[in-house]
Amino acid sequence: MAALTETLTLELRAEEGKKSFAFSVTQLPPIRAYKLAARLARLFGPAIGPLLGSSKGGLTALAGSLKGGLGKLDLDPSKIGETVRALFLSLDDTEIDGLVRELLSTCTCNNGMAFLPMGVPEFNTLFAGDLSASLKLLAFAAKVNFADFFPVSAGRPG
Repeated sequence: MAALTETLTLELRAEEGKKSFAFSVTQLPPIRAYKLAARLARLFGPAIGPLLGSSKGGLTALAGSLKGGLGKLDLDPSKIGETVRALFLSLDDTEIDGLVRELLSTCTCNNGMAFLPMGVPEFNTLFAGDLSASLKLLAFAAKVNFADFFPVSAGRPG
């Protein structure tokens, strides 16, 4: 069975205005994906626990909201700051660097002629001043890698 590859097109800031770039992400090999899933769980699990505990319906509500959009999740706004604080406390420079590198390791970018590997220098150049778009690419890479592991995150039944 072949690894899943999906493509995402993003509008990024350029000197001449906005420019479209196509990014292709292929799933990591299983052992690397398991390791990345464990790292993400160690990072996000403790941080989002208080937030999910404040939602009406808990994890069941979260699973349903992933299908219909996180905006439909009824969260206690007072817990959001606590969640963000816990997330940033668990992220050090080494962890950020390692997570970004692993998520980008199977990502390529179409420069108009061919899909080329997306390394950290290319990522930093393309997304300078556009952190929102960079997070969209990283979230897309996580979705491609874990869509079959967490089917509800891809909008598919479990």
